[in-house]
Amino acid sequence: MPEVACADDWPATGTDLSGQVILVVGATGGLGGAFALRAAQAGAEVVLVGRRVAALERLYDDIDAAGGKVALYPLNLAGAGPDDYAKMVEQIRNQCGGLDALVVVSAHLRGLTSIDRTPPDDWLAALHVNLSAPFLLVQSCLPLLRERERAAIVFAINGPASRGRAYWGGYGVAQHGLRALLG
Repeated sequence: MPEVACADDWPATGTDLSGQVILVVGATGGLGGAFALRAAQAGAEVVLVGRRVAALERLYDDIDAAGGKVALYPLNLAGAGPDDYAKMVEQIRNQCGGLDALVVVSAHLRGLTSIDRTPPDDWLAALHVNLSAPFLLVQSCLPLLRERERAAIVFAINGPASRGRAYWGGYGVAQHGLRALLG
């Protein structure tokens, strides 16, 4: 079984990731972009996943210009299902030869609001992007990760301020669910 960690625990500063393939989901966000750059600087081949193609291309160019190995895979988690993830994993197997780490730093949060003012579609999207999509990603990536000796699954999970507090809605509930998924 792959090692499971929170984003602030992995990888340790100074870690050599040469020869490793790391899938960064939510790469176009601030945390995702910084993590992808750091992993590439440590020698990893980074596969960038995000919904905003122009932002993916900018990050790709930054990593490529710095001499890093990088690939991109545009995917909108809000509309993706099991078949979409299976296709992505197959493409990673074919083009990269395997997968050493899955890093999930994607998030859907439209803002803090009371439950009576939360649009039902926003609640459902928050649960899907922040909980169901990470589950589907893990399930899809596990066969590739199990082929590696030291694989890792990394989630970025917010601290207690976003869990079990008023106004955090579907995002807060999903953060609870991710913590439970980690076991």
